[in-house]
Amino acid sequence: MLRSGHVVAVHPLQVSFNGAFWFEALHMLLAGYMVAGFVVAGVYAVDLLRGDGHPGLGVAQYPYLLGTHLPIAAAAAPLPTLSALTVVAAAALVLVVPSMGLLFVLQQRGRLGKSP
Repeated sequence: MLRSGHVVAVHPLQVSFNGAFWFEALHMLLAGYMVAGFVVAGVYAVDLLRGDGHPGLGVAQYPYLLGTHLPIAAAAAPLPTLSALTVVAAAALVLVVPSMGLLFVLQQRGRLGKSP
C-alpha cells in the first residue's frame, strides 16, 4: 500500500500469490528451461571451439551439421560492418547510461511529475 508516496504495510504472501501468480509461474518455468538449454548449448559450443578432436555430443550424433567448407573468418561480417556496429553500440552506451542515471536521480529526488 502507498501512503504519501512511500510503501507501507507490505504483505509478502499477498504480493507473491496475487492474480498474476500462474502467469508468472509459467513464465519462470519456461524461462528456466530455456536458460538450461542455452547453458548446455554453451558447454558444447566451448567444447567444439577448443578443437581438441572431441566436438561434443551434438556433432557426434549429427556430423553433417558441422560443415568444414567455410572457415570462421569467411563467415564473419566484413570489417567495415563490424566497425560500424561497434561505433553504434558505443554511441548508444554514451547516450543511454547518462540518461538512465539522470532519470534515476530525478525519481529519487521526487522531481518527476505524477502520472494522471
